[in-house]
Amino acid sequence: MRLARFLYFTIYFVIGAQLPYLPIFLDDIGFSHQEIGALIGIQSFSIFLTPLLFAHLADSSSRSLKLLFIVGTSLTALMGTVLCFQTEFLPALLVALSFGMFLYPLFSLLDGVALALVSGSNAEEGGAPRDKQESAGSFSKLRFWGTVGFIVPSLLLAPSQLLFFVPSTVPIFLGSAMAALISISLLFMGDSFPRSFAPPPGAKIPILEALVAAKASPTRWVILANFLMGIAMATYYGFFPLKLAEIGTPSYAIGLVYNIGVVVEAGLLWFGPRILAKFDVTRLFLLGASSCLLRFLMLGSSDSLIVICLSQVLHAPIIFSVAVMSGALLNRYGEERYRYSLLSLNQLASFGAARLLGTILLPQFSFGISGLFLWAALFSAGAVYCAARVGLRPT
Repeated sequence: MRLARFLYFTIYFVIGAQLPYLPIFLDDIGFSHQEIGALIGIQSFSIFLTPLLFAHLADSSSRSLKLLFIVGTSLTALMGTVLCFQTEFLPALLVALSFGMFLYPLFSLLDGVALALVSGSNAEEGGAPRDKQESAGSFSKLRFWGTVGFIVPSLLLAPSQLLFFVPSTVPIFLGSAMAALISISLLFMGDSFPRSFAPPPGAKIPILEALVAAKASPTRWVILANFLMGIAMATYYGFFPLKLAEIGTPSYAIGLVYNIGVVVEAGLLWFGPRILAKFDVTRLFLLGASSCLLRFLMLGSSDSLIVICLSQVLHAPIIFSVAVMSGALLNRYGEERYRYSLLSLNQLASFGAARLLGTILLPQFSFGISGLFLWAALFSAGAVYCAARVGLRPT
């Protein structure tokens, strides 16, 4: 469990140093909104290139997990550093693609590691699988450390930004430094990653089994709801900092406003086991999709900083749904032998295809950032329908 807490904290620290500040850095050096959307969206395109390969290696031999994390974090550190020196669009596009290729596969692998640990299915320990509702609560508690890691860069940077001029490259360098630290730490740590059960003789390739599972109900409704929420959330991650800047929010406050929802999210994740003791995963998944719809209606219809801050509170049930409940549902309806592959397929839909649509295509059809958020509300409404198909199903 300590390994999972360490990886959640540090890997989400990397993304917490990049995500709120990368649009500001790109805007500072003169890229247009369409180019910023492309540079952020291209990272999601990388999800079509490497996560399924990483997942196949993890499902085929869990002994490769440590090496995959070392390679992924090392190259993330390198590409993040190189990105800070790009001022031309095409070179920056290639570097951003490479950055995503090595960072984003680690998220589904990390969720798979955590789910393996909390399910009590570590083959070497010989533990019997735990109740999957109980496992979802334990998974929520582990995922809490990712949220803490995401918040910390903004807390570190805000005082300096308030008192001094801090170049917009500093957060990106900070994330790259943490990625390098993860890689070095793993080199000197023992291999405590969970071991998978050996596949039975004649078993299919894990990714093929995962594809079959992904087409079956209710799994397909989980993935489709995540895909539609992913489109909506892509507009948030790509353009919310620019919305704050557009209404005159000081630069030192952007990261703090961004993290209002993340702080609430941390509390929700910490109390996740108690919440899941009273409410089924499917109902909470539906609540998250509904919160996504309400949030983007608020963002699309108001330029009031108060309304925007209130909308950030809804970030908590959305992420609780997308990051925890969806993984718990896929763990419930899937099988251990293709766990990493099924999680990667979900990531491909909700973080890959969805991000491309939300950050590259939708801005071409939107009138300003508020119009973009109204498009996001429309896709969120579709997610509510799909989540209801899961949430209303007896389990």
